[in-house]
Amino acid sequence: MEKIINNLDSVNLILIGAAITFISTNIIEYIKNWRERQSKTQNFKLFIKLELEVVAKTLEKLQIGLSYGNYYDYLLLDRVKESIDNLEKVRSDVIYLSDSKLKEKFIEVISDISTYIATTRMVQQLFYTDRDKSLEQVEIGESVEISKKSQKPKNSRKKTDRPTLEQAWKIFNERRTEKTIEYVEIKRKLEELIKSLVS
Repeated sequence: MEKIINNLDSVNLILIGAAITFISTNIIEYIKNWRERQSKTQNFKLFIKLELEVVAKTLEKLQIGLSYGNYYDYLLLDRVKESIDNLEKVRSDVIYLSDSKLKEKFIEVISDISTYIATTRMVQQLFYTDRDKSLEQVEIGESVEISKKSQKPKNSRKKTDRPTLEQAWKIFNERRTEKTIEYVEIKRKLEELIKSLVS
């Protein structure tokens, strides 16, 4: 009888030891995973914060350059595009942000900046295309000879197909004003997102 009780005590001790080992292993694994996730979260936040700060500073330089030079600097546009591409690559790591509103803000800001850069580049290209066409039209108009009858010049486009230089400037200035308003909104969103990442 005493032997059976000793055997039961031994079995109970073995079971208790196994349970303690199992629980402690799981706790250690949980702590290890939690620390890894915290580290990845901090690294992710730091990376996107730094990239967003670069974007904010570059967009500001873009606006300053525009006010002095009446054009968008392509190098600055390319730099913002490069930062956005970097952020797009890590977009899937947004899972490391625990706050769902922060995730939404991050994705929204990236999308807004991508659209802003694409449309800004388009405005710039349209202006220079229209301006160059206007200048070309003036040169062609001076050098084309029109025959006795109502024969069309060698370049048979109608005069109304191409905007004048004045019209090109007017269109560019209107679009530039729209882009400036968009920039102010993007700047506000960027500042909010950067503050959220710091806290």
